[in-house]
Amino acid sequence: MTTKKPFRFTDEYLKRAMAAATGETIVFEDGNGLGARISPSNVSFIAQLRMKDGRRWREKIGRWGTITVQQARDAVSVLAGKIATGIDLREERRKAEEERSRREAAAKQEAEASRLTVGFLVDQWHRRHLIAKQRRDYAKAAYSRVVRHFESFLDVPVALLDRKTVRRRIDQMLDEDGPGPDATRNAVASLKAALRWALSEELIDDDPLAALKLPDKGADRERTLDIGEVRRAWNAADRLPYPGGQFVKLLVLTGCRRSEISGLRWSEIGDADDGPVISLPGIRTKNNVGHRVPLSKAALTVIAECGRHRILGAVHVFTNDGAVAFRDFVRTKRALDAEAGIAPWTFHDLRRSLVTWLAAQGYDPVTIDLLLGHAPATLSPVAKIYQRFDHADSRREMLERWGSALTAPPAEVVRIKQQRGR
Repeated sequence: MTTKKPFRFTDEYLKRAMAAATGETIVFEDGNGLGARISPSNVSFIAQLRMKDGRRWREKIGRWGTITVQQARDAVSVLAGKIATGIDLREERRKAEEERSRREAAAKQEAEASRLTVGFLVDQWHRRHLIAKQRRDYAKAAYSRVVRHFESFLDVPVALLDRKTVRRRIDQMLDEDGPGPDATRNAVASLKAALRWALSEELIDDDPLAALKLPDKGADRERTLDIGEVRRAWNAADRLPYPGGQFVKLLVLTGCRRSEISGLRWSEIGDADDGPVISLPGIRTKNNVGHRVPLSKAALTVIAECGRHRILGAVHVFTNDGAVAFRDFVRTKRALDAEAGIAPWTFHDLRRSLVTWLAAQGYDPVTIDLLLGHAPATLSPVAKIYQRFDHADSRREMLERWGSALTAPPAEVVRIKQQRGR
C-alpha cells in the first residue's frame, strides 16, 4: 500500500501558484500549520496553530523572497514548541506590543528632548514672557545676557544641561578677563529665570539649575562726583554733537536712569499742574510704577535743542536715525572722558551725585526718594501705603537749584592793582 506524502511548499510550486493566481488564496502545508497567502504579485507566509484552550492562533511569518520556505517552516515550529510548553502566545504578544510601545515612546521623548535645546527655550522665554510682560529695556537686556554669555549652551538639549557644566562657565566668566561679578550674576539669574519660566509653562519636567546658587555680588559702587566734576562733565557734553551731548545733559539735570532718558519719547513730555514734566509710564521704570520728573529751565533748554534736530516722524527725543532710540553709550562716555578728564565714573554715578548734593543742601530724604522714583526709605510700611503726597513743588525746586548750580557762569576774577606809594 502506497502512503501519500504530506503536502509541502517548494519554490517551484509557489512560482506556478503565483502565475496561475487570479486573486488571493491561502494554502496550508499538511499537518504543521504553515500557510501561504498567494496572490499574482507576492506570497506571504503565515502560521495557523491551535492553542491549548482550543482557540486558533494566526500570525504573519514573512514574505517569500525575504525568507525561504524552510525559514518559514522553522518559525512555525518555534511557535508550536512554545504552545507545547504552555506559553500563552496572546500574553507574549501583548507584552511585546507593550515593550514596542515603550521603546517608541522613549525614542519619541529622546527626539523631543534633543529638539528642546537651551536656545529654543530662551527664545520662547523672550518672545512669550519678556516681550509680552516685561519692560522693553529689561527684556532686551535679559535676553542678550543669556545669548551673549551662554552662547556655547544654546544648541545643548536642556536634558543634558547640568549644574557642573554651568558652574565651569561661571568660573570662566569670573576670571580676571571676564565680564565681572555683577555681569556674571545677572547673566546666571537670567538663565535661571528662563528655565523657571519653562518649568512653569510645562515645557520641561525638571529645572536642571534649580539648586544652582547665584554668584556673589560685586562690591557696591560708592563713586560720587562732586559738583566741580559734574560741571566738567556738563561742559564736556556741551561740546559733543547731538544726540550724545544732549542725552548726557538731560541725564545730569533729571537724575533719571540711563534707559529712562535714552528711550525718552516726545509723547512723554508735557505739562502738569505745577509745570512741564516728563511722565514715564510704568513699563519704562525699574519698579514698574509710573513716575513724573519735573523739568527745570535748563532741562527745557536741552529739550529745545533736541527739537531743532528732530527728524520728521521720529518718536524718540534722542535718536541717530529717527527709527530707534539712542544707545551709543560707550562711544559717548569715551568722548566725555577725553574732554572732561574725570577719574573713572559711570553714568549711574551721576544719579548718586545728585542725591548727595541735594542732601548737602538740606533737602528732606523723603522728597529726594520721590524725586528719584524710589519708595521713601524712611517711611514705615503703613506710611508708605497712606502717604500719597508727591511734594511736586519741592521736587521742582530741587531740580531748578541743581540746574542753576550746573549752568551758572564761573566766578569772575578781578585783579586789583596796588597803587604805588609816592
